Amino acid sequence: LITTNIQMLNKHIRAIEKQVGSIGTRTDSEEGRKSIVHSIEAALATARSTKDFLDKWSAEPAQIKDTDQSRELQRKKLLKDFDESNRRLREANKTYTDKVSTYPQPLKAPQNVPNGVVEDDYDEGSSLISAYKREQQDWEVQELRYNEELIRERGTAIIEVARGVNEVNDILKDLTVVVTHQGDLIDNIETNVISADE
Repeated sequence: LITTNIQMLNKHIRAIEKQVGSIGTRTDSEEGRKSIVHSIEAALATARSTKDFLDKWSAEPAQIKDTDQSRELQRKKLLKDFDESNRRLREANKTYTDKVSTYPQPLKAPQNVPNGVVEDDYDEGSSLISAYKREQQDWEVQELRYNEELIRERGTAIIEVARGVNEVNDILKDLTVVVTHQGDLIDNIETNVISADE
């Protein structure tokens, strides 16, 4: 179950990394950005549940002494994989935050000009170019107003996502302390058993 959760976490991270690449391009959209936030939330939930499973599994004693060593190796491998997944999740979240700061809203081309491109061979005095320039200026003013609103809204969402990532980081730190402490306890028990045999 832990391995499956780590694989699911990695799947979410790959989706986030792929989707973040579209921000600031022609394929950027509100729906795509909502999908990224949904993927980040799903990854955080998966990370939390994986951490809980790891805690419970680490707390269970091994049934047979011979499996103690293999269980410890397996635990270390799972922790390493989980740490790597969380590192990638933090990086993907940082990339998302940086891109959204750079491109606060999906870019849209003006509607009067095909493909949003002005041809170089238009006569500078033509009414088409004048109309386009007026529309472009109006569009830029509206875009600035919209950006200001959107930045405020997204800033709040980004802070929440960053808090979630920090929470996962804190969980990992706590898990490291618990696992280290349990390893020390197991070593003490083993030493006491050996001393009792002598």
